[in-house]
Amino acid sequence: MPITLNYDRVYESNSFPFELLGESQTRENAFRTLKSAKYLNRNNGRVCINISTPLSLRQELASRIPKPLKDVTNQEVTDVSQSLATDICCILSANQVVMSTQIVAAILLMHRKGISEDELLKETSVIHK
Repeated sequence: MPITLNYDRVYESNSFPFELLGESQTRENAFRTLKSAKYLNRNNGRVCINISTPLSLRQELASRIPKPLKDVTNQEVTDVSQSLATDICCILSANQVVMSTQIVAAILLMHRKGISEDELLKETSVIHK
């Protein structure tokens, strides 16, 4: 079941500026994911949760592979896996919510030398329309 969680607070705020400057992104793994669970107890501002229609792996495979599984080649498994992963990513992307903090952060990143409060309000109102 594809589920999106959108927070006001950006968890990657410590590493994101370095990634923008061209440094490599830290690879995710199971340990880092479990370690990050402690952040769920923090005040994250507004949280939006979108739950999509559940997907049946059995139905998805049946619709994508019209022959018995024993006759499927490794390449076909790879192709179907990539196709299913792409579809799930599209579902998750469609359910993303643009939070106000993300809009402000994007504007601030566009104005590295600084921006006045009036100009910031003007730019956010342009995006909001």
